[in-house]
Amino acid sequence: MTDFPQEKRDKVLECVRTHRFSRGGEALSLEAKILQDADRLDAIGAVGIARCFLWSGEHRKVLKEAVKHFDEKLLKLKDTMNTESGRRMAEERHRFMLEFLEKLEDESNWTTPQSSSTGPSYR
Repeated sequence: MTDFPQEKRDKVLECVRTHRFSRGGEALSLEAKILQDADRLDAIGAVGIARCFLWSGEHRKVLKEAVKHFDEKLLKLKDTMNTESGRRMAEERHRFMLEFLEKLEDESNWTTPQSSSTGPSYR
């Protein structure tokens, strides 16, 4: 990697360091903002719901634990987008997740975390 330009190497490293939600890094360059948005968009919407439940099943989590992840992370991602196009796509995917959670709550005999007395409902 010695022939890779230092300026580009620094930008790539910044992108890698700041794109993860769990690290809480602030993306500064346009490239880092775009990668951060793409990573977060991948975690929400229909694909995000599928990934959440796949991971939960793989790690032997019960349904309520999987749904808790929506409150802890997934429903927060919409408000962390950096770009206008990222915000537009996140809004649509966020709405879909809320509709899914409402339907899940309607069809189950338990309440989802936000529908309890300790938090707002998904409605």
